[in-house]
Amino acid sequence: MSSMVALEKNLYQIDVYDMHLPERTNVYLIKEENKIALIETGPTPGIKHILAAIEKLNLSPAQVDFVIVTHIHLDHAGGAGTLLANLPRAKVMVHPRGARHLTEPSRLIAGVKAIYGDKFNSFFEEIVPIDQERIYTPVNGEQLALGPNHRLTFYHTLGHASHHMVIYDDLRKGLFSGDALGVRYNYLSKAIGFDYILPSMPPPEFKPEGLKTTIEQINSLPVEHVFFTHYGQANNLVPILNRNLRLVEKFLAMGQEVFHKGGTAEHIKEKITAYVKDELAGYGIKNCQLPVFQQVLFDLDFNAQGIFHYLVKR
Repeated sequence: MSSMVALEKNLYQIDVYDMHLPERTNVYLIKEENKIALIETGPTPGIKHILAAIEKLNLSPAQVDFVIVTHIHLDHAGGAGTLLANLPRAKVMVHPRGARHLTEPSRLIAGVKAIYGDKFNSFFEEIVPIDQERIYTPVNGEQLALGPNHRLTFYHTLGHASHHMVIYDDLRKGLFSGDALGVRYNYLSKAIGFDYILPSMPPPEFKPEGLKTTIEQINSLPVEHVFFTHYGQANNLVPILNRNLRLVEKFLAMGQEVFHKGGTAEHIKEKITAYVKDELAGYGIKNCQLPVFQQVLFDLDFNAQGIFHYLVKR
């Protein structure tokens, strides 16, 4: 199976096999006549798929101008340093709060190692620091011209992380959403017949109030296509926004119920996992051995930790 798919003219989706899984994380390549931009890098082990896609498009790595990351979590930007070592003229664009973690990633690495343990090296490999002069930090609402009729606009978005931004593509009325609108499971979406999404609520910065503000912000944009990092293209914004809001409130209420009874993150995980399994069973998906469940259970575990951390801090 090819790791690259042409979505439409001059827009390509590249699977980087994050966590060694297909349809987990993708990077987008936008090719304009005089400018080339990559959105996201994924983790370091996936960089070979990006470089192979560039070669397949008969492009040179030296032609890539911009590497844009929605935030600095390692599944989105862990490979940025390694990728930039192969792209001699590219600048990386990142939220102002994320820049220092790209130049000095040791604190970020330590936090992720605490979560992933002995899987860290397999999933992320080396995290290469980036020189400050190769980093640019767009302000909220700043625009980048890729062509005479093609602009990207950067919006700082709260809820998932303080260093998160989404990118609006005015040419195709598309939103590169990072994790702001959660995770889309491509296999389940195809099997069920609609975009099956779970919100992304990880520690330590998940804030439901910020997420609601972000959803209102995105709802005010003329979005016709959502390009998820996890995973793929969706074309129905309103149901995605509504589902995010509903599930954030539902999961938070479940978390509060468990928390007030003295429960832990593990108990929250059990409760929200049972809810999701019941929901999927209602759509006829009852086989929990399907590979996609590995992703779903991983994400629900993170959500439970994020909810618990939020409730403890509050």
